Amino acid sequence: MELLHTSIGNGAVKQLIAVTGKTHQVYSQLRNHTPIPNVKIYYTTPKIGDLPEWYHYGKSVRVPDLVLVAQPGYAILTRDSRKQVPQRKPQEVLAGMSGYNNHYPEMLGVFLAYGPGKNFDLIVVPA
Repeated sequence: MELLHTSIGNGAVKQLIAVTGKTHQVYSQLRNHTPIPNVKIYYTTPKIGDLPEWYHYGKSVRVPDLVLVAQPGYAILTRDSRKQVPQRKPQEVLAGMSGYNNHYPEMLGVFLAYGPGKNFDLIVVPA
């Protein structure tokens, strides 16, 4: 029995559209029975949504009921390309991923400045 209608995106965040009436079954399967290592699944529905606020998803007709979020260093891909939007070509190599939560220290960037007029004694710490 098919449970998944469409998966949207690749990398750090993937949105899932379940077959009508199967959303809770997909959620339960991925959350409790066969969880994906280093990936969390979230509901986005208003009453039971557990997706953290910092994703700023809010409930919209464009946001599916289920969202998968990978930890830094991991990516979420789909084997069945017929259910993937946008579709990826088999020869396509994914060299890098984006979309990771900037609350993780690993996602903080480094800013380097050099040149005249710079205050080289200034140290700015992350907020």
